[in-house]
Amino acid sequence: MTQDPQPDTTTIPNNPGSCALRLLHIAHLPSHKKKSLLRSLASDITTTFILIAQHAESGILTRKHTGPINAVIETIKETEISQREMLEDCVRKYKRRIRRMKREKIWVRGKLGNVIRGVHEMVAVWRERGRRFESLVEELAAVRQECEILRASCRGLGAGMGMGMGVGMAFDGENGVRIASPMEVDGGGEREGSVDCS
Repeated sequence: MTQDPQPDTTTIPNNPGSCALRLLHIAHLPSHKKKSLLRSLASDITTTFILIAQHAESGILTRKHTGPINAVIETIKETEISQREMLEDCVRKYKRRIRRMKREKIWVRGKLGNVIRGVHEMVAVWRERGRRFESLVEELAAVRQECEILRASCRGLGAGMGMGMGVGMAFDGENGVRIASPMEVDGGGEREGSVDCS
């Protein structure tokens, strides 16, 4: 006579396990204890997955049994894919921003180069004008000096001719100084061919 199998009286709690319970007071832990706790939880989770995989390979656990774990793994994969896609979107946005900034930099550099070239050209123009002005000032000074020399020469020539040859200087308000003939010195009229030293 065969005995009936004993009913399974093992109850599996549906409430959170030790890993979840260990996270209840994590907000009140210092930083180094938080790190230690998460390292311990990671070790427990890794060990749990390894044991489940070993039992699945040996046939103790079937796909039906490991369904919840597989769902967790798929959720992790989907989260990873979502995070990776989000990161890729961010990378693409940053690359577009970098390209736009490079274009703007090239544009600004070109505009700045045009402004600098314009300034250099303007400086060159004004420098050339300054040189021309200085040259004109020098020429004007030389002309003035020559005029003074000529005036002095005319005065000396007029005085000498008046004393030796009866030729004097006649002053005209409009034409300046000119050499007068002996008749003009004596009170006569102006002769043709008088020399104008103005």
